[in-house]
Amino acid sequence: MASIERTAYPRFPRLLTTLDLQRFFSPTPDELGWVDKPARGTTQRLALMVQLKCFQYLHHFAAVDQIPPEVPRATPRNRPLEVPAPASARKVS
Repeated sequence: MASIERTAYPRFPRLLTTLDLQRFFSPTPDELGWVDKPARGTTQRLALMVQLKCFQYLHHFAAVDQIPPEVPRATPRNRPLEVPAPASARKVS
């Protein structure tokens, strides 16, 4: 029987290795340039890039709560997309 990651409705594996993150979720220079056009802010650029890479991996858009936290961090060191703090960690004044 095929693993759940290889079925018609693929999901993220329980463990994404560093190699998987580099191979599947690191944006190319073309993708980084493309994200700059429609997205205005850092948060929007990050969200668009994460959804793009998830779509390429899963072949469908992923719900935000299903995306492993490692995926937004899999960006090139020379031009990182800022990962905002989760809402629960932000101070409310």
